[in-house]
Amino acid sequence: MTTNARSLEERLSVHPRLQERIEALLAIIEDTKADVTQADEAERRVIAELRRVGNEVVGSWAVHHEAAQRAVVEQEGCGAGREKNSTGTPHLEK
Repeated sequence: MTTNARSLEERLSVHPRLQERIEALLAIIEDTKADVTQADEAERRVIAELRRVGNEVVGSWAVHHEAAQRAVVEQEGCGAGREKNSTGTPHLEK
């Protein structure tokens, strides 16, 4: 288990869509709607919800990864915002 100073609830509050997915999984476990009577139905719902969780996690990771990469590029001073120092390749004599 990681030693994170923030609680799981605090961490999930930063990712509201992921929090909704986790709450939906808990609703299946707790059967809050009392409409799941067969294990097959519970399994189908869990699998569908886990797919949504996976999509949310990968999407969030991509956003954070892109922001981190952008920060590295900006810190190094590389990228589209800089002017070129080169005047080009000299012509070869014939």
